[in-house]
Amino acid sequence: MVTPLAIYTGHQYEVSLEEKELRRRLTHQLSHQETDTLLFLSLNLKNTLVTSLDKLSTIIPLTRVKEVHDNLTTLYKDLKALYKTSLDLEHAIDKETD
Repeated sequence: MVTPLAIYTGHQYEVSLEEKELRRRLTHQLSHQETDTLLFLSLNLKNTLVTSLDKLSTIIPLTRVKEVHDNLTTLYKDLKALYKTSLDLEHAIDKETD
């Protein structure tokens, strides 16, 4: 009568250990993904957007063709919104990981 209970308890303990190990690995992977995302946002995306916005801000006033000027202005606004969104995302990830 004790043997089946011991087998069941032992099995439950093994399952518990496997779940703890899986949780540890997933937490570790999530931490790496958060770090990679923050690095991408802070180093690549934001710098590229700032450079693009700077270049556009110098090109737009020089453009004489109204249609091109309007399209560049729209592009500038879209990039500016994307930059703001990247900042919001970076802050949200920072807040979640703290």
